[in-house]
This record gives sequence, structure tokens and C-alpha cells, in this order.
Amino acid sequence: KRKKDESSSTATRLGGGTAETTATTTEEGAILAIGDSWASLSGNYLANVCGSSTTRPILQNDGKSGSTAKEWAYNRLGVEAIENRRYEYTHVWLSVGGNDYLDNKCDMSIADKVAANVVNVIKQVVDASHGEAAVGEVAFQQDLK
Repeated sequence: KRKKDESSSTATRLGGGTAETTATTTEEGAILAIGDSWASLSGNYLANVCGSSTTRPILQNDGKSGSTAKEWAYNRLGVEAIENRRYEYTHVWLSVGGNDYLDNKCDMSIADKVAANVVNVIKQVVDASHGEAAVGEVAFQQDLK
């Protein structure tokens, strides 16, 4: 449920000029962003992209720069984010795995471990949402040489 009434003013470039528009923040389509720096540094970008000129969804950003899929899986950070949620989310954006590879000099032999940790985090988030979260398509991209 929405905890507070929020609205914001956004500047939009139109034809080289700037036009002031008001976008009302709404809980419809609310997003929880979790994971590594791709999540934490996204700021409100997801809400802006997923919104319209008149409304944008609420975004709770619980990303942790430098974190790994292993940390999210073993420390149950996704569960913590769901348990401490401020709104009822319709979307969860998870970004993990990059730091696992960087910390291991991009050794692709850890791909199965990283994928298992990502799946584990997704399962934890779905379970913590008590059946309220729906899982869409999950894709893993792997170099197929």
C-alpha cells in the first residue's frame, strides 16, 4: 500500500527547449530494485523509463554496489528487501552476477555457480512475497564457444 503521497516535477527536453511537466508518482506498477551497482546506481531511472508523461511508478532502490550474487543468495538480501518493503510491488528488478565474474578475473568456469546463486535469489524473493510475486522470463546469457 502507498505510504505517502508523492509527486514530482520533471523537466523534459522538447525540440531543444525545456518544458516543465508534472508526473504524479503512483503505486501502480511499483518497482523494487535489488542487486549490485547496476541496481543501486540506477537511482530513479527505472521509474522514469517505466512511467509516462503524467505518472511514474514508485521505486524502492535497495541495490548494494559491489555486491555479488553469492552474497545475495547466502545472506538472503532479497528476503530482507521484501520483508522491509515500503510498498506493494508489482515488479522486482534484480541485477547480480557481474561482480562475481570481476572478482574471479572473469573466469567463466564459475558460470554454473553464479547462475545457481541467481536462481536461488529469485526463489527467495518469490517465497518471501508469499505467492504475491509472479516470475516472468528469466534468461541467462552465456558465451557458447
